[in-house]
Amino acid sequence: MNENTTQEQRVRSVDDVLSGGGGPKVFAFDHVGAHVTGTFADAEMVPVYYPKDHPLAGQQKRYKQGTGNLAYQIRLILENTDDRRVDDEDDGRRRAFVKEFGDQRDAFARALSDRGFKKVSDAYGARLTITRLEDGPPPFKGGQNEYRWAYDFNSADSVLNRGNGRENRGTDDREHREHRDDRRETREEKKPKTTRDLLRDAGLPEDLAPLVGENPTPELIAALKAQHGVK
Repeated sequence: MNENTTQEQRVRSVDDVLSGGGGPKVFAFDHVGAHVTGTFADAEMVPVYYPKDHPLAGQQKRYKQGTGNLAYQIRLILENTDDRRVDDEDDGRRRAFVKEFGDQRDAFARALSDRGFKKVSDAYGARLTITRLEDGPPPFKGGQNEYRWAYDFNSADSVLNRGNGRENRGTDDREHREHRDDRRETREEKKPKTTRDLLRDAGLPEDLAPLVGENPTPELIAALKAQHGVK
């Protein structure tokens, strides 16, 4: 989602070319804590190209030092995002990218599974928040730190008080979640750790539970801790 975004901008669809546009703007995620919330509209596999300063600039990247399989990444399209508009023609559509292998792909897959989406197209129309978390360690000595990400459908944008999710969904949806969580808490068979337990263990206010929902992911808990200044 970081090093390949500028290269991918060279790939334009036929519709983009005919309309004279370059596709949605890329959200940069240029610092830890950067986040964007929008309506998840599309996901597509797109090629990864070597950068301009590479001897193979413009050619599709290959793994294993140029001898392996062709490299791809997942391009996500978000509509009606909370990103700052650059001009009057900016409709708020943004692109973000997910690597096809590794922790980033796994985090996105977990977010889909946690919300009960069996395939990615099931999530189209849901509000999605993407957050750049604190960087992980470098994959090898001398390498750059690995970017880490949190993906959350429908809850993180409201819990962290960011984006258009709170305004767009309104009080009816929040009341529905609160009522749904109240029903969960009255069930005779409870899971070993409730949402309130997890929030309390992380040093977070328990009254966030109705907004967080059931089974919050570790990425969401980490993002909440960062938002509330909890070490």
